[in-house]
Amino acid sequence: MAQNRDLAALESLGSTLKDSVSGYENAAQTVADAGIERYLMEKAHARRGLLDAFRQHITRLGGDPDISGSVAGSLHQRWLDLRSMFQDNTRAAVAEVERGEEYLKERFDSHLVSGDLSPDVRNFLADAYAKAKFDNATWERLVSDHR
Repeated sequence: MAQNRDLAALESLGSTLKDSVSGYENAAQTVADAGIERYLMEKAHARRGLLDAFRQHITRLGGDPDISGSVAGSLHQRWLDLRSMFQDNTRAAVAEVERGEEYLKERFDSHLVSGDLSPDVRNFLADAYAKAKFDNATWERLVSDHR
């Protein structure tokens, strides 16, 4: 039973991470600032590596490592597409990246405070969240002119 909860948490957060990879890549394609574009592509690459670690952990627990993005993530991407049609693409991308990061933080927090996870998975998620955390200082420096 605990293994099922562990797998469900890993798969759920893995899906959110996959959405964030797509979000970073899409946002990087829409910004007009080379520094922001480079930063977003670096974050996408790092998140892809973290997603691979989730897949390995899921496999180790006997689950299916094929993680797909969520419906919410797809809707979020369509909202970014629509929003960018009506405003500065860089400004829209910055706002959506920030919104996506807040969502990811909430998702990790909800699983980390849950008492349903094994110590192994809780430790894995805590470590993954530390790696996924957004570098606010660098981000603020890059986007200060685009808000």
